[in-house]
Amino acid sequence: MENLIGLVAVTLIFGIPIVAIFSSHKRRMLEMQLLHGQGTQQNSRELEAMKVELRELRERVNDQALVIEDMRAFVRNNNPLQQNADLQDRLNS
Repeated sequence: MENLIGLVAVTLIFGIPIVAIFSSHKRRMLEMQLLHGQGTQQNSRELEAMKVELRELRERVNDQALVIEDMRAFVRNNNPLQQNADLQDRLNS
C-alpha cells in the first residue's frame, strides 16, 4: 500500500504539469487554426476587392485612351495649320 501511495504521488507530481502543457498546446493550436481560417477568408475578400478595383481601373484607362484618340483625330481634322499644309502639298503636286 505504501508503494502505491508513492506511485500515485509521483504520478500526480509529474502528470499534472504534463497534462497542463498538452492542454495549453492544444488550445494554442486551435486558436492559431481559427485565426488562420479567419485570415484566409479576410484575404479572399481583400483579393476580390482588389480584382474589382483593377478591373475598374483598366476600364477607365481604356475609356481615356479612346477619348484621347478621338481628340487627336479631331485636332488633326480641324487644325488650320495642317489644312494649309495639305492645301500647299496639293497645289505643289
